[in-house]
Amino acid sequence: MGDARIHFAINCAALSCPDLRDEPYRASILDAQLDDQVRLTLKNPSKGFRKENGTVYVTKIMDWYSEDFDKGDVKSWLSRYIDTPLDQDTRMQFMNYHWPLNKTKQQ
Repeated sequence: MGDARIHFAINCAALSCPDLRDEPYRASILDAQLDDQVRLTLKNPSKGFRKENGTVYVTKIMDWYSEDFDKGDVKSWLSRYIDTPLDQDTRMQFMNYHWPLNKTKQQ
């Protein structure tokens, strides 16, 4: 779709997928919503982004669809959304993906 942020907005609802928003996406504020959705996912260390012992772990989505993230330069793309930019020497690994469906909220 030409915008890597879409991977954080439209997904399969598996446990490792980015969380779904509790509001509809709206054309008038779509850019802000997509940026927010990326940041929310990356703040979740179990499914988005975390640093441990000099290694950065990121969602497997960035492996499967790497060409969507700055034509495979995932570190460069990520640096727009995290506090400390990554250099090319940063070791990066992709998290394991857990396919069971997310539980729904009980009303």
